[in-house]
Amino acid sequence: MNPQLGAYTVAMPWYSRDDFNRLAEIAQDGDSAPASYDDWKRQAEKVAAQYLANGKALQLVTVHVDELLAWLKERDLQNTTANRIRFVEAKVASPDKADTVYRSSVAESQLGSSASW
Repeated sequence: MNPQLGAYTVAMPWYSRDDFNRLAEIAQDGDSAPASYDDWKRQAEKVAAQYLANGKALQLVTVHVDELLAWLKERDLQNTTANRIRFVEAKVASPDKADTVYRSSVAESQLGSSASW
């Protein structure tokens, strides 16, 4: 039995600058957010590079705040890191909702990715 790509894929949330800033203001755990979008992006790219260096595929999942908030409200969940990860996992479970799969052959400089915050 051959392993499936999914076993080697890591889903990572990706935020636009505006969505990141808005999320940092309204998240229940916003005090744990990186100090700025640029800090978050820099850290996220380091994490992504580590996964790629270890042969993992990355699935970058765009998180739009309004979509996230609606999803949380439907499930009566708080806006926390754990629940944002659940949201990303739910998007990945629906292939039409996921954005892009990057394999380890993609150059680091081409990545726009995120850490789990």
